[in-house]
Amino acid sequence: MDFVASDKPETKYKVPDEDPVAYIPTKSFKLTIDKNAVISSNTVSNSNSSQIVDEMQGTIKKSYIQKSDMIILDILANNNWKRPIYFVSAYGDSDLGLSEYLQLDGFAYRLVPIKTKSKGYLSVGRIDAEILYNNLMNKFRWGRMDQPDVNIEHNNQRTTSVLRIRNNFNRLAEELIALNKKDSALAVLNKIYGLMPQEKYPYDLFTIGTIELYYKLNETEKANKIVTDFLKATNENLKYLFSLSKYYENSVDYDKQVNLQSLQQLGSLSETYGQNDLKNEIDKSLQQYMEIYYQGKSFK
Repeated sequence: MDFVASDKPETKYKVPDEDPVAYIPTKSFKLTIDKNAVISSNTVSNSNSSQIVDEMQGTIKKSYIQKSDMIILDILANNNWKRPIYFVSAYGDSDLGLSEYLQLDGFAYRLVPIKTKSKGYLSVGRIDAEILYNNLMNKFRWGRMDQPDVNIEHNNQRTTSVLRIRNNFNRLAEELIALNKKDSALAVLNKIYGLMPQEKYPYDLFTIGTIELYYKLNETEKANKIVTDFLKATNENLKYLFSLSKYYENSVDYDKQVNLQSLQQLGSLSETYGQNDLKNEIDKSLQQYMEIYYQGKSFK
């Protein structure tokens, strides 16, 4: 960062007939970690101190960076963990290669000097179960989003999906199960089940994760109820989508595929956890709509 900020001629790239241009001489960077500063600022708890890396390494994934990227790098170089650094999304670092050093704290990701390999785009960042549990279950205020007299229109529904609220609760419950804190995991699942009821927030692919976690906790009755409700709603969606005229066929094709995928995943879950009656019912619906889909017919 000192090299980039320098006014010395030898730090500039000389362009014929143009003013010298500032540049970064490498795409790779590292930040040496002051572990005492990390712990004293509560960036990482003492219980996780053994996971703190000696240095954070990153790679700039493009051939240029903007001023906003420069600001991030400058903060990293000078902050020394005095204040927390948060990103609003898992990929909010503008491709600076910091995504392996994020921790999901609820609605934002905190930069921490602990390297965590991503298991997929829905599982970026590590989880400190104690912090996330306190935030989701105690600290955050959810208003009256679950109350029957509150109307939740499309934009609000979409926002909860973009923020992956269901998925964040699922990730916490999964971590708690791994820590053998099954009572806490069940409380987390019950919280999101009540907070986002189907009639207000239609079940989506994140609900599949909730169902599976209920099965893992041997809450079979609750899991089966969600599967049954999800199946009913999906059948209603598909019946409507296939009832539309050819004029709308291309416009709704993605929605058809999403609902068919939901049926496939529900069927797979039911089979995995030995719910054969549900599996047969789901397969019947899936076969019916798959035949209609590939025959290019409208449902009557």
